Amino acid sequence: MEEEKELLNDDSNIEKEIEINTNTKLIAILSYLGILSLIPYYGVKDDEFINYHAKEGMNLLLVWLIYYVLYNVLSQIKVNTSCMYGLIVCKVTPWYIKSFLLILGLIVGVIAMIGILNVIRGEKNKLPFIRKLRVFK
Repeated sequence: MEEEKELLNDDSNIEKEIEINTNTKLIAILSYLGILSLIPYYGVKDDEFINYHAKEGMNLLLVWLIYYVLYNVLSQIKVNTSCMYGLIVCKVTPWYIKSFLLILGLIVGVIAMIGILNVIRGEKNKLPFIRKLRVFK
C-alpha cells in the first residue's frame, strides 16, 4: 500500500515538473513576439532560461524597431508613373524598394521563428545575424 502511495507521489511530481517546464517555455516564447518581449524581460528575473531568451528577444525587438523605421522611411520614396492606362500620373513606391522591404521583413520573421524553435527544444542558441548586434547582454 505504501509503495502505491510513493508511486503516486512520484507521478504527481513528474507532472508538476513538466507543467513548470511548459510554463517556462510559454513565457520564453513571449520573448520572440514583438513588444510582448517586455513581459519576460521585466517580469521574470529568477529563471536563467527565460532570462536568456528575454535578452535575445529584446535584441530581436530592437531589430524589429530598426526595420519599422527603415520601412517607414523607404516607403516615403515615390516616383512618378502613369496610372489608369496613361491617363493619370501617380506617385508610387518603386517595386524594388517594396521587394527589398518584403524580403527584409521575412528574414526578421524567420529569425523570430528560429528563436521560438530554440525555446520549444529547450536550447540556448544565439539567433543568426543578431549575435553581432547585442545591446542586451
